[in-house]
Amino acid sequence: MIAIALGISEAVTQTGINITILQVVADNQRLNRLINTAWLVAMVRGLLIALILFMIGFLLSLFFSNPDLIRLTALASLVPVIKGFINPSIVLWQKNLQFHNDTYFHLTKQVVEVVSTVVLALVWQSVEVFIWGMIIAAGFEAALSWVTAKPRPKLSYDNSSLQLILQNAKGLSITAALSYLSENLDDLILGKTLGTYQLGLYHNAYTLTHKLNYEPTKAANYSLMAIYTKLTVEKTRLWQAFRQAFGLITLGLGAITLLMIFLRQTIVDLALGITWQAVVPLIPWLALAGLAQSLVALIYTLQIAQKKYRLVNWHLLATVLILSISLYWTSVTSGILMAVIALAVTRWFLLIPLILFTIKHKKTGI
Repeated sequence: MIAIALGISEAVTQTGINITILQVVADNQRLNRLINTAWLVAMVRGLLIALILFMIGFLLSLFFSNPDLIRLTALASLVPVIKGFINPSIVLWQKNLQFHNDTYFHLTKQVVEVVSTVVLALVWQSVEVFIWGMIIAAGFEAALSWVTAKPRPKLSYDNSSLQLILQNAKGLSITAALSYLSENLDDLILGKTLGTYQLGLYHNAYTLTHKLNYEPTKAANYSLMAIYTKLTVEKTRLWQAFRQAFGLITLGLGAITLLMIFLRQTIVDLALGITWQAVVPLIPWLALAGLAQSLVALIYTLQIAQKKYRLVNWHLLATVLILSISLYWTSVTSGILMAVIALAVTRWFLLIPLILFTIKHKKTGI
């Protein structure tokens, strides 16, 4: 629940600093001014997220009838404040296709978070250790960014850079908020309609399937975004790169999805164990849902790289509205299995117009 509150707060205040740095074509001097400005914007955003997080925590405490959420979200509000001090120059690794530096950086941070959380949990058996793990990881990430990434930002800002960030934020903030809702409203709805036990079944089955087909797509999109932004002025090469990436990734993910469907019993036995046999019927539908979401994400990356936020936002809005209705209705009337089927059918149904509009935009250039 704390993670949901933090995610919502970050989504509604999204400025798209990283994507703006990726998209901009500038000399070193202008890039330095942009990084300085981005750092100041990030610090202000961190304080704003902390404030929003506390307010959302209060609302969630009423929604879930859990007063502890107020205290815990107040503690978690330290995370965005600390993250606001991260050196924005770490994005230059992605921009310059130096993915090895980026991988080492995030892997080290992840190790620190896992180890600190486990050690704290062994000593202090409380839910608060997860929040303290995030706080420690945020502090380590901020410190490491200043040691490893260059140039280091200064306390100054450039008005033209600020205008560029704010102009980009208009579309990206909506995209981030709708994207977060699209990916997390299922937990909110099913947790409310079916209870925590059914939500636990769904969440574990969802995580298992999406780790195998959606997570690889997110990793691929991380590099594809940097590549697409470099090709936006060369439309022919851009669409050639997109077709090749989309085709190869679809083939690979399709094979993984088929394996999950036909080997669902074995996968559940190995990954979750005998006590989780109730999730076996959910696996095929969630695997298909993950594949559809992966294909949608690949198209989103292409559109965002070209600053075509309108198509992405309209599709996300339709996804949020239709999923909200279908998940609520099926979970209340028919239970978890029908809700999962509704999730898969909705995602595939909405993928079709996204593909058609993407093809249309390619032909018209709009």
